[in-house]
Amino acid sequence: MSYTLGNNKLDYRYKILDVGDLTFSNIAETGYFDLYPLLPLADRKERTKAGEKYLKMCVDLIKGVPVSTNKKKDILFKAELLSGIVYSQEVIKKIFEEAEKMLRLEESSIYKMIIEKGLKEGMEKGIKEGIKEGLRNTILKQLNKKLKGLPKKYEEMIKNADSNILDRIAEDIFDIEKTEDLDKYFK
Repeated sequence: MSYTLGNNKLDYRYKILDVGDLTFSNIAETGYFDLYPLLPLADRKERTKAGEKYLKMCVDLIKGVPVSTNKKKDILFKAELLSGIVYSQEVIKKIFEEAEKMLRLEESSIYKMIIEKGLKEGMEKGIKEGIKEGLRNTILKQLNKKLKGLPKKYEEMIKNADSNILDRIAEDIFDIEKTEDLDKYFK
């Protein structure tokens, strides 16, 4: 299409794409989530070969997109509409109902509370492990400096020690004069 208006010329060119020729990964790797509704129509060869497994793969990818729940619902709705071009109503209903249930679950306050609790517990565990690792590294540095080197055997014992042993060694660090003094902590 071409329009001329005085000295201004508007020139529009459109390229028609066969979405079925695009592969699943062509669309998925773009990171443009607004293209994801096209996934059920893409990759004609794979779609034909895999059948409803392909549609499930599309829906699973959309469910995992890092956007708000409302945006996911919007993408899934559009994908569901377009999938009607190539899939039967029964297949579409079966696969998309599962996704919709999952999204409703994500919106529930109980689900959010469970996720938050899990994140909090994970962070607490990570902090404890970080403190333990820091204590372990400090003890190894101090013993290496104080004893002018530490045999591998003792390094491994300290690396594998639990928090209680590490705490006891840290408390007694100034009383340790030779590597054999460490043996009492590992009996």
